[in-house]
Amino acid sequence: MKVVAYINISETELISGLHKSGQDCFSGLYDRYASKLIGMIMKWVKEEEKAEMLLHSTFLKAWRSKNLFDTETENLYCRLCRLARICYSEQR
Repeated sequence: MKVVAYINISETELISGLHKSGQDCFSGLYDRYASKLIGMIMKWVKEEEKAEMLLHSTFLKAWRSKNLFDTETENLYCRLCRLARICYSEQR
């Protein structure tokens, strides 16, 4: 199994990898942004368990819409923040 450091590649390369191979690059997406997102989500819900559930929902939505990711219209973190807000709104 080949291990690749997805944290050190550009967003464009990461999105390209998501479109092509999917799962490995998605793991890199998670590694790159999960800690930032969980911090933001914790400000909304104040409970770690709920925050982790929202984080999971956010990345599930991201996986399902991975072919819509495009760095020309927005960066990945902004896209993930928007997905997190949608998940938060749906669970309220």
